[in-house]
Amino acid sequence: MNQVLREINELTTSCEMADFLPNILGWHLAAVTGGSLPVVLFGAGSAGSYLCNALKIHFVTIAAFCDNNPALVGTRCGGHPVISLEELASSHRDCLIVISTARQTALQIHDQLLGCGFSEDRLHIPPTEPLLYYTNLVNQYCWTVAELYAHEQQLQAAFDLLSDQKSKELFVRRIALFASAYDYASFRRFIDGYADLHAPPGDKLFSEPRYDENYFYFNSDFCQLGEQEVFANVGALVGDCALEFAASCAAKGLEYREIINFEPDPNNFRQLVLNTQHLPNVRCLPYGLWSQRDRLRFSNPDPLQAGTPGSLSNDGTIEVDVASMDELIPDAGVTFIKMDIEGAELQALIGAIGTICQNRPKLAISLYHKRDDIFKIPLLLHNFYPDYKFYLRHYCTTFSETILFAVP
Repeated sequence: MNQVLREINELTTSCEMADFLPNILGWHLAAVTGGSLPVVLFGAGSAGSYLCNALKIHFVTIAAFCDNNPALVGTRCGGHPVISLEELASSHRDCLIVISTARQTALQIHDQLLGCGFSEDRLHIPPTEPLLYYTNLVNQYCWTVAELYAHEQQLQAAFDLLSDQKSKELFVRRIALFASAYDYASFRRFIDGYADLHAPPGDKLFSEPRYDENYFYFNSDFCQLGEQEVFANVGALVGDCALEFAASCAAKGLEYREIINFEPDPNNFRQLVLNTQHLPNVRCLPYGLWSQRDRLRFSNPDPLQAGTPGSLSNDGTIEVDVASMDELIPDAGVTFIKMDIEGAELQALIGAIGTICQNRPKLAISLYHKRDDIFKIPLLLHNFYPDYKFYLRHYCTTFSETILFAVP
């Protein structure tokens, strides 16, 4: 076991020490884990499904789901039957009913169950913020022991590239968080210790999340803006980051040469053009960045509302044009690249190798969309240009906005 795996292992929280079961089961913990009290999850949506999977990891198997939606009754969720309220009342009255929906809905369901004659001491609403943490900690982020050992050398190599102690600690603690059992207290310590935010995060990390990355892209002590920057805003959305860049340049008394926005989503692109049309020297290109020219399927969870990030997906409902940065803007003289493109970062960087090797721009690259990007991207960039100095920072109260800076 090398150094980085030892540090990750020391910070990992076991199932026995995690706060997941105490928060989800409350004072019924001993009865449930002892096998004398079955559990029904009320709410067969995505949150309930994730919660069911987490319970399995902690060796708790539920009896069933219940849901008020008639369309779900009679189906299965997480391998378990979804039953009606009537069946719950007739066959599962002695179970612990864990209500796994959003807080306001959970309170309504709680009152509904009391009105149906269920005992108060058989109903449990888990605390909001831990529940949101557990149900957002999807498997794509998580590490098994075997996976850590399989990537041991790559993890150590990426760790060794990081240029300051804060980056190294953040690297280890983020991976340890996702190698742990579900423990909200560990996540809370991670945010309190390592998130850079404008103000203290408060108590509502997930229900009222804060995203401060746009400001900190351009305002750090290790990645300084200069005169005549050419800013490639990859994943421009509706222009918030471009506006922040322009404002940061103005606040520092700097003139930029050009802002080049890339945004493939049609609704977001239209709003991007409107939001940035008052800025001087701005180009907006309706492309996603990739390793080569192609036309790929694209999905947006809210396609009618501009401002929602979309992503490349085989299940996408529209097709978008993608191309490499090297093809689209070969002579732009890019000096700063920000890239937040929902998991396409690695392919887009491969398509920007010429730009990076020629211009050696400052980079701010999102590392949080795919689990392995935390080591794959710094290793790739080091291969492109070995003199980059790497810094890792986190700018959000949730899992998002862990950013790798590469500074020439």
